[in-house]
Amino acid sequence: MKHDPRRHQEHRAVILERMAMTRAQLLSANLALRTPHRAIRAGVPAVNVMTSLADTPYVALVLAAGLAAVVLGPRKAIGTLARTSVMAWLTRSARSVFQR
Repeated sequence: MKHDPRRHQEHRAVILERMAMTRAQLLSANLALRTPHRAIRAGVPAVNVMTSLADTPYVALVLAAGLAAVVLGPRKAIGTLARTSVMAWLTRSARSVFQR
């Protein structure tokens, strides 16, 4: 069986063209993975800040301690802090019991 050199070269050119296209696609995909993408974040509205603060643990305790220290003074702040911490502990314990 004889081989047609012209057909062979055409076939080879098609394969080389496909290989070049695939190589270009792989290079562009790799470059896209390497370049760091900058995350653009919009400003956080005050509503989301208040919601996230309300979900944090011990926020009531911290706010009560700060308010008591400012308004009542350090002597009364210790009593208020103790009452608030006991109340927060009881509330958290009761919530965990009822959620089971």
